[in-house]
Amino acid sequence: MPDTTDDDLYIRLANATAQTRRKTTMYDFSNAKPQTKKMLLASGIYHMKTDIRFGGVGPDGAYKLGKDGNRYLLEIGLVVLDEGEYKGTTFSIYPILGREDDGYDPSPALLQQIGWGEDTIRAIIDSHFGLAPEDRSDQANARRRFESYRDINDIDLWAQIGVKSSQEFGEQNKLIRVLVIGDKGYGGKPYGNGHDRTPRNSAPALAPKPPPENDFYSDDMPPF
Repeated sequence: MPDTTDDDLYIRLANATAQTRRKTTMYDFSNAKPQTKKMLLASGIYHMKTDIRFGGVGPDGAYKLGKDGNRYLLEIGLVVLDEGEYKGTTFSIYPILGREDDGYDPSPALLQQIGWGEDTIRAIIDSHFGLAPEDRSDQANARRRFESYRDINDIDLWAQIGVKSSQEFGEQNKLIRVLVIGDKGYGGKPYGNGHDRTPRNSAPALAPKPPPENDFYSDDMPPF
């Protein structure tokens, strides 16, 4: 019988361990989500829904933290609902929102980005519920208030999508505008005119604020 070296013993032990592992271990991916449909949307108007990607940061666990640690990002996937080749196609926007820490002092440029982020989320709510942007009634403002970002997850809206091009990333989709009452191509019903969508939250109305200068957030690349 030939001599057995240490290497031979190691190989036999490794093979035996692998066979035992194959018999006892099961990796189960049956409950994993299917991959999202990624393709470049043609410029146009789409009926879409929100798919918020919770990042684990902030009171609600909804935010991602920017690499500078000075901003929150809310990743909102926009999923096409229209029938046809683009149905199910998703692309993400990243509204920037401010932190609520004591002493938080964002720069003027960051404050402008935060304003765009807030305006985008409000426009999504207005688009879904059929609220006119100029409607600042208590009833309308109550629908713009919610306790959790889960309350505005998986809600539909209408949006104008464009295409932008850069040397670094090539062609990508861009949110031009969330469509609301009065916009050409908006497909929702005005609130109070046969519109049967129930409010997500009946909390007291938000105090009115001045009309936003921008009603969309178009920089959809995350500044990580």
